[in-house]
Amino acid sequence: MCGIVGIYDPSGNAGVLAIEGGNRLQHRGQDGAGLAVSTLTEQGWVFVKGSGMVNDVFRDRIIPRGKIALVHTRYGTQNASAAKVDNDRDAAPLELSVNGVVRGAYAHNGDLVGAMPILERDYNGRRMTRVDSELFGLRFADSQEEELEDRVRDALLPVYQGAYALVGAFDQQLFAVRDPFGFRPLVYAQGTGGKVIVASESHACSNNGWYDIADVPPGFFLGFNSGFLTAELFPSQRRAHCYFEWDYKARPESIIDSAGVSEVRQALGKIVAQQITVTARPDVVISVPDSGNEFGHALADCLGVPVMPWLLRGHYVGRVFITEGDRRKKTRDKLSLIGRNVQGKHVLLADDSIIRGTTMIELVAACRDAGAREVDIAVSSPLWSHPCHMGINTKSREELLGFLADGSLALAAEILNADRLYAPSIIDNKRAIVGVGSRLDGHSFCDACVTGEYPVPVR
Repeated sequence: MCGIVGIYDPSGNAGVLAIEGGNRLQHRGQDGAGLAVSTLTEQGWVFVKGSGMVNDVFRDRIIPRGKIALVHTRYGTQNASAAKVDNDRDAAPLELSVNGVVRGAYAHNGDLVGAMPILERDYNGRRMTRVDSELFGLRFADSQEEELEDRVRDALLPVYQGAYALVGAFDQQLFAVRDPFGFRPLVYAQGTGGKVIVASESHACSNNGWYDIADVPPGFFLGFNSGFLTAELFPSQRRAHCYFEWDYKARPESIIDSAGVSEVRQALGKIVAQQITVTARPDVVISVPDSGNEFGHALADCLGVPVMPWLLRGHYVGRVFITEGDRRKKTRDKLSLIGRNVQGKHVLLADDSIIRGTTMIELVAACRDAGAREVDIAVSSPLWSHPCHMGINTKSREELLGFLADGSLALAAEILNADRLYAPSIIDNKRAIVGVGSRLDGHSFCDACVTGEYPVPVR
């Protein structure tokens, strides 16, 4: 779930605009950040990479002027998230070289499913990184195709069904590609003076005069220079959009494939509220900031109970779900209690999801320590029983609460030391997305993390 941004700006301010877009996508990756700029001087392409947040990596840097720039906020998949020492090498953007000459750069979000075995089998002598996306660069360099879109197709061909959104530049042309299933979101927009932006979410385009924001169609190549070039690289036989983009990953301001993230979360609050009986109605709802807020407020409104602002998020800690190490300690560092006014109350904790249970087990304990009479949980996502191989770093079933509880909400509540647990079914989740005006239908989603039915063969 990395964040990617590509900018084409004839005025030469692409680097600054790309960093601004990267800041707006910081929630999608916090291991490292990278910038590539096609400069206006004989320097050619300049790359800046490092560990940490966008502001950490680019603070006090002189950003070279250039017409094209790419930014990547890294969330390491392929079990690579813990290897932060490798961010200078493995963080995107990566170079696009032909005959040993750097002529471009690229970055991607998601997983090129099946890339690692190919890299290990065919390219061990040439690899410079440990990331799956290097396969694209190596095959791009070897391709004999003349036209850029054909060269990109050739580079992606062995893994074209993977879960990826890719942005790149070659010979002063910005380009973008989205996988034919549409797993990962990708949008583009225009700006004044001929500017173009490509980004993981529409939130990155919400300032600086961007307009006509649109989704890159699944399976399509889009090229930007003095005009637009559109080509279908791979026919889209079916869609498999990641429903978790709406539940957790994206900012609430974003619109993904015509469905507003905030509206979906509110719709899920209304759906889950129907599971709660009158006798089990809580005294207060405590929403877990930030991605549980819209869901929690809608839930409380339907139940007719107040929302208690009991948790304060530390915004300098980052997202616990996409971090490695001691997640329980990081949860305690991230979420602080405001007062201890739940004594004797029946509280309902409302969050976006429970994947591993790390955050929630700490919050339930905090409520009980503060004297809560009963502690229930409501989440806006189904429990996961299967690992994601499509861009989220959950590679083992044994780390997932849904697997440990054998899909039982009652057993999951017991594991978390909660009295009750409420969650939507995967059908409910799809219904919420479709119901707020999305052009998608109920068969257009990937639900492998719940069902184990992967749209792409996992190798």
